[in-house]
Amino acid sequence: MSLSPKMFLAPAVLMTWNYFIKENTPEIIESLRIAYAVMTVALAVTYALIWTRVNSKPDETIVKVQTKVMSGELAGQEITEEITHTEHDLREGISLSLSLSLLDLLIIMI
Repeated sequence: MSLSPKMFLAPAVLMTWNYFIKENTPEIIESLRIAYAVMTVALAVTYALIWTRVNSKPDETIVKVQTKVMSGELAGQEITEEITHTEHDLREGISLSLSLSLLDLLIIMI
């Protein structure tokens, strides 16, 4: 895994935030929470639009996809599956939305 400049963006923003804003007033914290909620809703709406777009025009082209088996006798091995483009897009969408939902849940809990 190589270093990406994007990795340093969030720490740089936080350090800048702490440098310019010395106190955490309730107004600032409330505006940050509102901005986070708006962005989370916008992300959910974007996922819903992508989901409906993928389901509206099913692409039945068969592709070969290598997937890693997580459980069972073949755990840890990669197998090749033949699935349609639509199935692949839906699988990727579900896995991405689940991972981001878990991240949102962690952020909300903190």
